[in-house]
Amino acid sequence: MNFKLAQSRQPIRELWSLECLMHARSIALRHAIDASTKLTYSLALHSYLNFYKLHYFPVTSTENMLSFFIVYMSAYIEPRPVDSYLFGICHELEEFFLDIRHARSSQLVSQSLKECKCMFSKPINQKCALTSANLSLVHQELGTSDAYHDKLFLAMILVGFHALLRLGKIVDSNNPWLQNPLKLIFHFLHSDGAIALAEQGVHPELIQAAAYIRKHSVLFNTFLFPTSTAL
Repeated sequence: MNFKLAQSRQPIRELWSLECLMHARSIALRHAIDASTKLTYSLALHSYLNFYKLHYFPVTSTENMLSFFIVYMSAYIEPRPVDSYLFGICHELEEFFLDIRHARSSQLVSQSLKECKCMFSKPINQKCALTSANLSLVHQELGTSDAYHDKLFLAMILVGFHALLRLGKIVDSNNPWLQNPLKLIFHFLHSDGAIALAEQGVHPELIQAAAYIRKHSVLFNTFLFPTSTAL
């Protein structure tokens, strides 16, 4: 098959070796994940390297060593997070051990993880859901408080309950490195939710603040103290 390419002057570029291309690709892939995920992966790698250091093993990526790590960690922590640890370890070490993902998907590693979950996993205990009575009790205890943290907690729990927001949508990390403005989401409080807040005796300023919020605790400061000029 013949391709007719348009005549153009191409700039002179350096020839890269296959190893150089793979190295550059690994670096690019490292920046494709979120900062919070990268932090979690780094913690998993730290546990993995500490396992080698403790047992005086040479750092390798064989399926045999991964299975040893699974058995060892499952004896101390819940085995379910160990599965996530392996994803982080593979991501962090793929640049140095190109076959680590193949070892991760091997039958020995998969079977070791499965058996450890059967042996050491504990049942998941689900917390009881909040009720209107719980919210009334919180409002009675904190509604008259002038403390900033009390007002902040009261606003968050009422807004989260009536606007059907998860905790991760009404808070943000205290670590500036983990804060991502692209992940901020605007939420609107429907009229039914505003009426429910008013019926419980919530201050009108808090209801107005709940009508248009973002998951950033600093903005709650302006909602709770609208006359304050300092954030």
